[in-house]
Amino acid sequence: MKVGKNVKQGEIILTSTPFVFILSSDKKGKCCDNCFKSTDVKKCSACGIDYYCSVSCQRADWKFLHKYECPMLKRAKPNVLPITARLVSKILIRLQNGGDAVCEIMDGSFGRKFSDLMTHADKLLSRDVQRKEFAIIWQVLQLYLTPAYKPLSSDYLLNLYGAMCTNSFSITDMELSALGTGLYLAASIFDHSCRPNASAIFDGTTITVRAQQDITNFQWDKICINYTNLIQSRVQRRNQLRSKYFFECECQRCSDQAQADLENSLVCGNLKCSGAVPIFVVEPTNSGNDNFTGIANNSNTLLTVSDTSNIFCGSSSLLSKSSNPLSDSYSPLSNNYGLSSLSCNSTNITDNSSISSASNNSNLAAIKSDIRCPHSNSSLNPSNIVLLQSMDDTANITSTSESYTTTSEFECTSKPPFSSNTTATSVLNASTNCSNTSNTSNSAFDISNYAFNTSNTSDSAYNSSNADLDTSATNHATEISSKTCNNTVSCPTCGYSSYSSSIVSDYQQMVTRCLRTIVDKDGGDSECSLEDCLSVLALQHSLGRSAQGNSDNISSLLHPLNVWRVRALDIAMETAIEANLFEEALHYGRPNFKGMRHYLGKSHPTYGFFLAKLGKLSQYLGHTSDSLLYLTQAHDTLCRSHGSTHSVVTGTLAPLLAQAKMEASLESAGSSGKNKKRLFHSHR
Repeated sequence: MKVGKNVKQGEIILTSTPFVFILSSDKKGKCCDNCFKSTDVKKCSACGIDYYCSVSCQRADWKFLHKYECPMLKRAKPNVLPITARLVSKILIRLQNGGDAVCEIMDGSFGRKFSDLMTHADKLLSRDVQRKEFAIIWQVLQLYLTPAYKPLSSDYLLNLYGAMCTNSFSITDMELSALGTGLYLAASIFDHSCRPNASAIFDGTTITVRAQQDITNFQWDKICINYTNLIQSRVQRRNQLRSKYFFECECQRCSDQAQADLENSLVCGNLKCSGAVPIFVVEPTNSGNDNFTGIANNSNTLLTVSDTSNIFCGSSSLLSKSSNPLSDSYSPLSNNYGLSSLSCNSTNITDNSSISSASNNSNLAAIKSDIRCPHSNSSLNPSNIVLLQSMDDTANITSTSESYTTTSEFECTSKPPFSSNTTATSVLNASTNCSNTSNTSNSAFDISNYAFNTSNTSDSAYNSSNADLDTSATNHATEISSKTCNNTVSCPTCGYSSYSSSIVSDYQQMVTRCLRTIVDKDGGDSECSLEDCLSVLALQHSLGRSAQGNSDNISSLLHPLNVWRVRALDIAMETAIEANLFEEALHYGRPNFKGMRHYLGKSHPTYGFFLAKLGKLSQYLGHTSDSLLYLTQAHDTLCRSHGSTHSVVTGTLAPLLAQAKMEASLESAGSSGKNKKRLFHSHR
């Protein structure tokens, strides 16, 4: 992309391949370690760790890095390197085999090398979690690497570790589900914004960044993507960015006080007013642990030495460089999973698909009895730390066949729109042909008590003289600022203030419940059950009841753009889909249309998949006009984020849209025929 050019919405800004990459542990044996394609794979016969879908992928990875790694991986057996340590080792190996000279050209003569990446090495060791993790990685690599690849010093390795933490992207599939991690030289140039003007998608391990809006006078330093989940409050976003990337976000959204007020807002009690009423609460810096205490408590990010399942540096819940994506411990695979063996050699595959590669057959040296951090005087007892994870302790991989469950009310001639393990794109893959669809379900959950306010409340910015709480002034989640202790919550538009005196504390409890239940410790969506989501929605709904006299017919006081409401409804829709409760999923997703667009933007790929899900659900449940509306908008959004020729558009969404148009046409023709018949009888 040339500097100074005018860029149109949806235009490609950058396409890049990774400097190094690694497949997530939960995808091992299910996806190819080279192209990340989900298919039948064969394992390397030498190390037994990496898997490939074809000879070409095996040869490509062998030539790229695996020829250097394979002997060391085999030497380490039956132990397997933790995923973060292995990614750092990949960087080290790549650099010492010519990678230090690799320059990815971006604009004519302008390019980026590994040495151009930010590392924040001077700040990493000031944090307990990074300091302890780095000490572990240092010791692991001393045992794993051969002398030729051992780092020259701990400072050198610290810079590699810092570059990985700061610049890694979570590689996702077409459904935006995490597949692995990649370090990209060119793509690492993009800064963060909570209102980004560009978004990243992946095809295998190749990243493509497209403009989400028209951009005049293109400059590289003016292009921003999102590093963190956008459906969060300003306090939570800033906390995560400060913790992971060492900066205080001052983007347009974070600097807009009206937008921050809207994130924690109520609808006005004056039915003639469309204003949003800000309510001030204390938000903890982190969530997700039993000792949930608030801003001063950062314990949920600390890595305890005895915690052997989390020797890594972040979370995979956030996409497009939106977190440090190495959140899962490496789950090594044993040799007895019924997978055929693929050789790990750059030559030919033998008849039995097995060729041994040159490797060092010596045993891994015994772990030292005393492990010492190079930057501290403290010793870590190796009995409390798993440096190399035993392959024998890993559960077997089992292949699961897709199963579909329908209730007797669904008079459908095809599969439901979602299987139990399905996400966005697989939603689009199945074509439905539903007739006489009933609008009832054998749901085990009673949703009759959950009413959601879907009024067209204005989402325009409004003025408020109140500033955000200084969250550093408290260390408990339920402590209320002096700004709210007087219990005066009033509408800045009309002045309405007749809210219940308990509204502030009730709202605080709701926020605390959300952080405990539906948000994980790194800000991503927790793996909660539908019952958990319903408990949060019930608490949100009860705000309206307690604040307005316990009326049975009042819906929640939360504003339609309240960030906790939007987040809870989105997670409820996803969990309902996973439970095959499609009518409930549509019930939660439909009133969230406006909120998702507000926080994600109309060109964000996540918003496009949200619309596609609504369209597919509506189509399955027989809501033809709604299905056509959602799928049309999903098509427009995904064309901007993925390009009109991308397979997710042409191969999955386009057929669904064509079917929706056909069904709408048939429905319109049928309605027209009935009207003509009615008119004929009226003239007789």
